[in-house]
Amino acid sequence: MVENETLIRYISVWNWQILAIMFLIGSMIMLSLQINTKTQVFSIAFLISFFICEFIMFKRKVGLYNV
Repeated sequence: MVENETLIRYISVWNWQILAIMFLIGSMIMLSLQINTKTQVFSIAFLISFFICEFIMFKRKVGLYNV
């Protein structure tokens, strides 16, 4: 049972990492488009989402290493 829980936590960490990378790519795409109010708002929102996902990923990674 402990092995399954560890595997699930490991997959969860990678899922948060993949989601964070997707937000970072979205932010870079928005920055590369013509700059207007909409692209600035979306690029900032994607960057904030990237940092939130990275924080959750690091928090879960520490929990994984403690197990």
